[in-house]
Amino acid sequence: MTAQQLSHTQPFTGAPPLTATLTRALTAVSVPIFAGAVRWWVAGTKGGIELRAALSGTVPASVQRPTRVAAGSGLLAARLAVAVAGYRPFTTVLPDHRRPGLLAVLRLGALGEPTPTERALFGALVRPAAAPARMAAAAAVPLLRRAVDTEGAWLRSSLDPADRARMEAMLAEVGGDASPDAQLLVVGSHHDLPAADLRAGLAVRRLLLCAAAFGLVGDVLAGPRELARRRRELPGAGPGLIPQVLLQVGPAG
Repeated sequence: MTAQQLSHTQPFTGAPPLTATLTRALTAVSVPIFAGAVRWWVAGTKGGIELRAALSGTVPASVQRPTRVAAGSGLLAARLAVAVAGYRPFTTVLPDHRRPGLLAVLRLGALGEPTPTERALFGALVRPAAAPARMAAAAAVPLLRRAVDTEGAWLRSSLDPADRARMEAMLAEVGGDASPDAQLLVVGSHHDLPAADLRAGLAVRRLLLCAAAFGLVGDVLAGPRELARRRRELPGAGPGLIPQVLLQVGPAG
């Protein structure tokens, strides 16, 4: 996953704090969270930011989906940056078959103070190791589920031993491994359309930041490409319910 740092645009004339804050946010999400995605970036437009990706109608679906999920993760970082810089963010999720490379537009609304949640999540984004442990991973699951729900996605946890066994079986097939002290989590979308991939990516990033704010460590274990073959066997899968990312959340160390 690659974040292009607005090097060829002049999107925020007269607003250097926003440019600096956005750069910090995008730098924090510039490390790939899973395989299979191609390059995505942000570009400035009058009054806002466009989220774009190197996608076209000839790019196979097996590449488009992980790219949109990865870009959705970056979209949350950009949205938090806009809020912390003192603007209310308004997001329009746009991907369709006619313009597959334009994924979303993030517009700057009126001046306004960020909410306490926005401040906490941005702090977890740019200072990921700062928070002390506040709760066990199992106790955090309901709060992480609420974070995922906020972004229009769904979450299934390994609190049920049978669900954990199914998740571990999937990990073994793709060569992954989970910590015995961590909760395994599936984040999925509510339908199979391109906008749902972006929302899943937003939810994954929000979950990871919430976990960090609670003093927990979150790791992505498998993305859409790894889960594609057997995703219907994962907990939570069903008609219109598409597993997208498998993660673990647990104590540091």
